[in-house]
Amino acid sequence: MDQVAVDLDGFYLPWLRAAGYEAIVVRPDFYFFGAVTDAAQLPALLRQLSAQLGVASEPAAPAPRSG
Repeated sequence: MDQVAVDLDGFYLPWLRAAGYEAIVVRPDFYFFGAVTDAAQLPALLRQLSAQLGVASEPAAPAPRSG
């Protein structure tokens, strides 16, 4: 999996490796939402987050063009 974030303080990566996690979702207030041991599980975790936030988990289809 490509690196998509940088652990500037070196806090998260050692914890992730020791716990066996491949990815975590951290909220803007720095609380952990969840973690997965396989990147293939990440879409399901993001769907759970979307459901709790009450937002669509799939992009909306574009509105039909008029004219």
